[in-house]
Amino acid sequence: MRLHRYRVHPRIRTSLAVRVGRLRLPAIVAVYALACLFAASLLAVTLAMVSAKGVNFGAAFRRALATIFSPGEILLADGESPAYYLFGGIASLLGILFPIFLLGAFVFKLFQQDPLVWRETVSLEPRPNRPPVLCFRFYNGTTSTLSRISIQVIARVRSTGSPGTVSNMELHVRTGDGDREEPEASWPYARSGVPFTITAALGDGLTAQETSEGTMICLPGRDEAVDKRRVSFLLLASGIMLATGNNFFSAREYRASEDLLLGHFQEIGTDYQTPPKTWSGWPNFDGNGEIYVFGYGSLVSPESVELTLGHDVDRARFNYAILAGWRRSWNVASDKGSHPERTFRLADGSEYTGVTVVLGIEESRAVAGCNGSVFPVSRQDLSLLDVRERNYERREVSKSVTWAGKPDECTVYTYVPTAEATAKLAAAQAIGRPINIRAGYLDLVRRAYEQINQWASYQRTTPRPPFPVDEMAVEIDPGLAPPIQRAMSSSYFGDPRMARPVPDGRPVADDTGVGGRNESYPAGHLDQA
Repeated sequence: MRLHRYRVHPRIRTSLAVRVGRLRLPAIVAVYALACLFAASLLAVTLAMVSAKGVNFGAAFRRALATIFSPGEILLADGESPAYYLFGGIASLLGILFPIFLLGAFVFKLFQQDPLVWRETVSLEPRPNRPPVLCFRFYNGTTSTLSRISIQVIARVRSTGSPGTVSNMELHVRTGDGDREEPEASWPYARSGVPFTITAALGDGLTAQETSEGTMICLPGRDEAVDKRRVSFLLLASGIMLATGNNFFSAREYRASEDLLLGHFQEIGTDYQTPPKTWSGWPNFDGNGEIYVFGYGSLVSPESVELTLGHDVDRARFNYAILAGWRRSWNVASDKGSHPERTFRLADGSEYTGVTVVLGIEESRAVAGCNGSVFPVSRQDLSLLDVRERNYERREVSKSVTWAGKPDECTVYTYVPTAEATAKLAAAQAIGRPINIRAGYLDLVRRAYEQINQWASYQRTTPRPPFPVDEMAVEIDPGLAPPIQRAMSSSYFGDPRMARPVPDGRPVADDTGVGGRNESYPAGHLDQA
């Protein structure tokens, strides 16, 4: 019988290439220098011991170090023992191998294809009336453009039994503000320095705060919560570097018990007209930074904001704020072109065919600033506000807005009138088209500023309405509403508690803020700013 020679298992080892690949170039140089010093010290001790001339450690160290950088130097010494020349030969060999290692490490790093820089933490964001989401962030850390990037998110759960096993579950992900989920995230193109976000929903059962503060986490498709210490999230990315045409692969694993950070991730002030290194937010890329919206008209009203978002807002977090360098103006016009779902009716029941005007802002250094309110929002909230404020463009004004207790790291947006909205007003004036301001909107703004005790300041800093103020009722056609608001009708069409029957059966909202059949706005909710 032939006896088999069994090897000891497990034979687990990390290859030198992998070890080097984990190091940055400065670390490689440091390792090289330390290895040279260590080898020279060890050789110096040995040479001092075997030297026939009684060379001390200092002289032996200098000779060993010189030999590492100039192989063969130590072999030129005369009258030494055979052992001395033996170890001198070893020193000369090291002097040849060490530079080869350094060069090889640099070449390996040069051709290693992992251009992605992953965020060190994962943001755990709450969603009103829905499971929380995990937000993973990365950016292209090279100057080369990337293409055909695809990323999978895998939840890995370790078993509690013995032998231990790990189950892998692919999480569906989202890459935008919508609710459409895909098996993997993909981008056709990624510029240098541009941050990307992947979100994956957790399971029902625990809120974001409960998940963050507790020891359990809920995963999609599982009936019971899992100990966070047993859960990690693995992200697998691949793509092409356009500069070389080479494929790349990147992976990052996050531990649910250590790497989750409650709140919204730090926004980066992306501006394609400036170099990525100058964008705001980079110092806190690995941390969280809340998002705020500065409102200066109807968005000062918590009630109006709640009706758009479809959930309650924390009134205590509506803070009085000042936006420097801007002033209010009656410069935003809307009609059927911008809001096809909306029909205004005059007191006699006839349809109003003119344009309605609401507040906007314009840049001005001649005033102290525009006063209003800031309030925190989520990414989902922003998508709803963007549709509501479709006559405006969302603009970051983080450095221009101040309020008591403003966090050091936060992103603040406000809504600035679009050129089309202001041009529509100018065009209406040019052709003599009817122009008015809804009484309900004006009353909503007044009540909002009275609630924060700033109505007198508002009046001092805001022009008087330059157009007639009319009482008008409103009809809403749900079929013509923007898709995102049709999908969230409770946030778009009003509050059923305010409903009342209408004699002719039409869904209307009048200027008292009373609507019909849960298909109408309260009065002030119809307008923007």
